[in-house]
Amino acid sequence: MTTAYTPTAQIASSNPATHADGDDGNATNFNRPLEPLLDARAFVRTLAPGLLLWRGLFAVDTGGSNSSFTVRFSPIEAVVLPDGSGTLFVFEGTAAETTIGASKIDGGGNLSNSTWYYVYAYRNAGSLDYLISTTAPDVYLTFRNGAQTHRYLGCFVTDSTGAPIPMRAHKGRYLYRRSALANNQTRALNTSTVAGSATNVSLAGQVPPHSRVAMVQSQITNSGGASLLLLYTDGDTSDAALRHDNQDGLTSTRWAEVETSSSQVLDYTLSISAGTATATLHVAGFSE
Repeated sequence: MTTAYTPTAQIASSNPATHADGDDGNATNFNRPLEPLLDARAFVRTLAPGLLLWRGLFAVDTGGSNSSFTVRFSPIEAVVLPDGSGTLFVFEGTAAETTIGASKIDGGGNLSNSTWYYVYAYRNAGSLDYLISTTAPDVYLTFRNGAQTHRYLGCFVTDSTGAPIPMRAHKGRYLYRRSALANNQTRALNTSTVAGSATNVSLAGQVPPHSRVAMVQSQITNSGGASLLLLYTDGDTSDAALRHDNQDGLTSTRWAEVETSSSQVLDYTLSISAGTATATLHVAGFSE
């Protein structure tokens, strides 16, 4: 006969007792050493799902297309994956870098144009496998949203042809490879028009929906006068996140990390003292 025991998710500092010769063979004496062990099991069971031992290196190679591309990531030392029924499995990755491509696209086919994709590790027929999906991760950036069986690893975005934009990431900090891109693939702003009041600029094409920090690079070219570009977190113009002054006849650049709105929007103003100015804004990368 058994009775239910509700464990507390804790690991005590002291070691559990063991039975001694001559103890009464009753339920109280029998259960006393088991309960701390069951508590410790509950502790591990609470923490283990999605546990990932990994360096967090993630990249998309240059030269890819919507049907032929390479996503690579550093070796996974170990990952704990649920199977959907509540059972947990530990998988050890390979000692070598992993590369995946179009064969891992969820549902098959090719990558879609101008779309965010997310890479997951999951248990497939008893083995560690990977999936490229348009379904975003949950709010914790741990599992695929709605499916706590797929462990989130990283993301990438495609251009207007469906080709992945080359980038490299380390522990959630992403950097686009500008040298391998067309000029406008990471460009969010290209203007020669004065903006006296705060004006929205969307970075949603280069910053994923779960990110609120963008790494940006501004560039200004002036002719016949000076100019000033200011960047702000959307709706907050009390102080600029980036101030970019430029003088007549010069071209200059600035770098900054700026907090975006929840829809990946920044505000900017642009003043031109005389003549003309062209201001551009590129998204250099983002942080998850």
